[in-house]
Amino acid sequence: MDARKEIPTGINEVMPDKQAWGACLALCALLGTALAASGCNTPSHAEAKQKAEQRWNQVRAKMKLQLARQQFDSGLFEPAAATAQESIALDNRQADAYALLAKTHLELGKSATAEQALRTAEEKGLRSAELHFLGGVVREQRGDVAGAITEYDKSLALDPACVDAVLARAECLVAMDRAAEALEFLDEKISCLDASATAAVLAGHVADLLGDANRAVAYYAKAAAEWPQSRAIAEPYGLLLARLDRCREAVPVLLPLLVENAGDDADQGAVRRSVAACHLSIDDPVSARNVIEDFARNHPRDGVAQMILAKAAVSLDAWPVAARAASLAADAGVKSSDLDIIRATVEWRRGRLGVATVMVTDLLVREPDDADARCLLGELLLRQEQTSAAQSAFAEARRLDPECACAGRTGNP
Repeated sequence: MDARKEIPTGINEVMPDKQAWGACLALCALLGTALAASGCNTPSHAEAKQKAEQRWNQVRAKMKLQLARQQFDSGLFEPAAATAQESIALDNRQADAYALLAKTHLELGKSATAEQALRTAEEKGLRSAELHFLGGVVREQRGDVAGAITEYDKSLALDPACVDAVLARAECLVAMDRAAEALEFLDEKISCLDASATAAVLAGHVADLLGDANRAVAYYAKAAAEWPQSRAIAEPYGLLLARLDRCREAVPVLLPLLVENAGDDADQGAVRRSVAACHLSIDDPVSARNVIEDFARNHPRDGVAQMILAKAAVSLDAWPVAARAASLAADAGVKSSDLDIIRATVEWRRGRLGVATVMVTDLLVREPDDADARCLLGELLLRQEQTSAAQSAFAEARRLDPECACAGRTGNP
């Protein structure tokens, strides 16, 4: 064989045949398509940068929101609103940021601006229990109580344990003269709320409003058992017990609320008056005087405090104190048979029997069935040696009240 013929000299001799060449072209085409597709799924530099910036903005938005919350908690409402707005500008998909923005505007008295923030969140499809709760607050401020209840219901549908929505809904029902419905709603919720004490206190208020004092006491007792150190619970609880004359229960509840050397604190008035009156009720005039005297001295126009002090002073034979307190009570506009009896007793102890007798006689013209006045009249007549008239007065007092102070008196010297 000629060696030259083994050396290829033409293109057909070094390239595949046409069929093989076609297959090769098809394979290259498939590889090219695959490479092209692979290139489309790989983010470009610009896209990667955009996503990184978006993630970073979300982080910054959360940091801004945290700062806004701190400002809000510190009472810096204007800065909090500005910071919350900055957070939203970085990430406008945060329901919490819109809620905080609305809260700050509400604190600033800008109800319309708060409503706009809530509306923007709604338009973006954002929903949360807090957003609906704030929507209810805005509607309440507009006087749309029914609309507010609807928003509170939506809030509770998202978070059944939202205490703020529970309380607000109950208060709306009371405002709509549906107090009984509010009480039943609170009763249902108290059992399933973690912070049930707040709801129990409101239930106590509502029950008291409805005239169901015993049920109110039960609610307050439940709340006090959960938060024993809370003045907001102890005060209405103790005052109600005192009003029901359950003084031995009331005093231990109210005594811790008395602040040392706070005799001039007007805010303590109701507590001091109730504690002192309870001490009188359980025959402890010394404690009654100790609790009320400084307060009465600093509040001469507080007729009730003056009356309590006068009664305690009479029991302790502290006649100058009793006289001054009774006079101040009268000046403050107190009109009662108790005050008339105290003033007549003071006149008696001053040795002015005739004046005292006239005062009691005038009282009995107005209040003929007052057993204490009859009893005092008997004492005055007895000391004026009018024994027969004194016996009649004592007998009439016993008839009116067999347990009155002079029940054992016969009128004998």
